[in-house]
Amino acid sequence: MRKILLLSVFCLALLVGHSIQAKVVQSSIIVEKVDPPNWWIGHTLNPIQLIIKGKGFSQSTLRSVSPGVSVLSSSVAANGEFIIATVSIDPKTASVGDAVFRVESPRRTEEFKFELLQLPDSNGKYQGFGPDDVIYLLMVDRFSDGDTANNDPSVSAGFFNRKEPRAYHGGDLQGVIDRLGYLKDLGITAIWMTPVYDNSNRAADYHGYGTVDFYAVEEHFGDLAKFKELVEKAHAVGIKIIQDQVPNHTGPAHPWIDSPPVRNFFNGTRQNHLNNIFDIFALTQPNSDPARIESTLNGWFANILPDINQEAPEATQYLIQNSLWWIGQTGLDGIRADTFPYVPRSFWNKWNAAIKRQYPNFTVVGEVFDGRPGVVSFFQGGATRFDGVDSGLDTAFDFPSCFAIRDFFTRGQISRLSEVTSVDSIYPDASVLVPFFDNHDISRIGNEPEITPEKQILAYTYLLTMRGTPQVYYGDEIGMKGGGDPDNRRDFPGGFPSDTRSAFNAEGRTKNEQKIFASVQKLLAVRRSQPALRGGQMTFLRDSDGIVTYLRSRDNEQVIVAINNTDQQAKWTVKLAGVAEGAKLNDLLEQADPVTVKKGKLKLRLAPRSAAIYKQ
Repeated sequence: MRKILLLSVFCLALLVGHSIQAKVVQSSIIVEKVDPPNWWIGHTLNPIQLIIKGKGFSQSTLRSVSPGVSVLSSSVAANGEFIIATVSIDPKTASVGDAVFRVESPRRTEEFKFELLQLPDSNGKYQGFGPDDVIYLLMVDRFSDGDTANNDPSVSAGFFNRKEPRAYHGGDLQGVIDRLGYLKDLGITAIWMTPVYDNSNRAADYHGYGTVDFYAVEEHFGDLAKFKELVEKAHAVGIKIIQDQVPNHTGPAHPWIDSPPVRNFFNGTRQNHLNNIFDIFALTQPNSDPARIESTLNGWFANILPDINQEAPEATQYLIQNSLWWIGQTGLDGIRADTFPYVPRSFWNKWNAAIKRQYPNFTVVGEVFDGRPGVVSFFQGGATRFDGVDSGLDTAFDFPSCFAIRDFFTRGQISRLSEVTSVDSIYPDASVLVPFFDNHDISRIGNEPEITPEKQILAYTYLLTMRGTPQVYYGDEIGMKGGGDPDNRRDFPGGFPSDTRSAFNAEGRTKNEQKIFASVQKLLAVRRSQPALRGGQMTFLRDSDGIVTYLRSRDNEQVIVAINNTDQQAKWTVKLAGVAEGAKLNDLLEQADPVTVKKGKLKLRLAPRSAAIYKQ
């Protein structure tokens, strides 16, 4: 009985001790994280918003104790875990270094530091991109493994397995750095990488779209210092960097979903939310069903990715600052805005304007996954639409051309190439669109049942000589195959230590791989040498019966592209104005015989499945 009594007293003491300890912890103030982690003196975005994550913030206020830094307002979230503050940074009196803030409550005061930075030299940074460039899309995890030490990090161990299509395979930022020479030699001038945000430690979000921290780099890929190194070394060899940003949603494991800084930061909750129905067309019409619009703008992507509410001022400011932070920290040249239509256009207007104020040459390309030019054009900036909003978007991916290219060159369908470009006038500026025929969301062109190296080369011929800024998908330059996701995201052969061959080198490629690679490399060299192929007008001279011919003209230069997408030798004649009688035009690809202008016409003859690029 005595033992039982003593044990009871001991247990009671433990409970009391724990209770006292719990009260102490609850009354203390802990600052865990501040977004953004730093900012620049003299930046065009001022004042800024700080979202401070921690514990014990109830009844707290925020105060600056550093000259030139003022807290204009602050509020504490209902859960006591966040302080949201508006902070002004005086460019005349604030100093580079650590500014000090105090979180003050009736019981305790806690200080934290916030780094103030000097604006970096903009020389060679924030360059933007356009038709003079060729973009190379790569998935970081599937391109090249340059640092095996981060393949299975301890903080997120257990998700590395190259045999599992949806696991991490080891590709990283160092791997991209290691292959800059390959891309430069191919003729690439800009790299678009899938997102490098920090993803869940409890899932294999190898693709990068499962963000849990918008201010950190995924540890499987590297860190912020490595990202900066990549940008710097890419710029040194004349290659620009385009970051994939996702302002529409977070990953399902983002810590704010169940405990947000403000109640309406997300549209709905994990338990109660709309599902995105992806009705982009409805967004372009003034009399669409409001319910469909709401589901498209506010629904959770695939019913699992939490939709950020860009109509909440705190969320808007958070996303704008985050994009500006990545640009300023790394020296980026462009952004690919993911799932562009599913975000309110009023937000994009503010977001793009904020970027342009600080980085006027910067370029943003938006993903509008729709094959109708009337839909895609609606979202490009430069025009105020029925909603009274100009999105401010520089350019968009040319999905209509993507589907037309695949239909004509790989499926034998009647050409719609000229049909797509004939309505270019509905765009504010079609000359800067980003055409492509492959990306990470569709099966590869190399997987088409009737594809051949010759057909793929013809598709490339059109892509790399049409108007706009062409985008190439990693591995397509060697004809990689791949069906639907994730099969279309196979590892680049030779990018990983255990690979038995390397397609990064000619000797490691198969005969067909080398044939496609050499053709793409040649086309890119011709494009680089001809200003008319990188800008100016595109005028179709013929688009029927498997024959495509068009004129690219710029200033006083004219280039004619002729494609025979049939299994027979083809002969045809086109009218050509503005070229002297008797002028001799040579094939820049060095495959077809020269042709001569006679009576304002050209008589062309091409072998089956071949092309020529003629210039005087």
